[in-house]
Amino acid sequence: MWVLFVVVGLQETVTVFKLAERMARDGQHVVFLFTGDSRRHAADTELMKSLHFAEGIYVLKDDGGFRVSLSDLAEGVEAIDYDGWVGLLEACDRIVSWT
Repeated sequence: MWVLFVVVGLQETVTVFKLAERMARDGQHVVFLFTGDSRRHAADTELMKSLHFAEGIYVLKDDGGFRVSLSDLAEGVEAIDYDGWVGLLEACDRIVSWT
């Protein structure tokens, strides 16, 4: 089973990362998409390394007029547009929205 975690805010993200890691240990395929304020996480190299269990880590390029600088992204993070987001929604069996 594929699970997409859409992370929007910066509050209580430690909880979602622990939940996702537990699900990955249980054999589920975990994918992250950072949108809104949480896009700052995509530049945090240490945090992104700690999500090594994820099958994919994505950040929304353009979200309400604020663009993510592709040069600031941590290694392994892929920037996607809205079409890419729709593709993730279609590919995953479950969606978890974490605001």
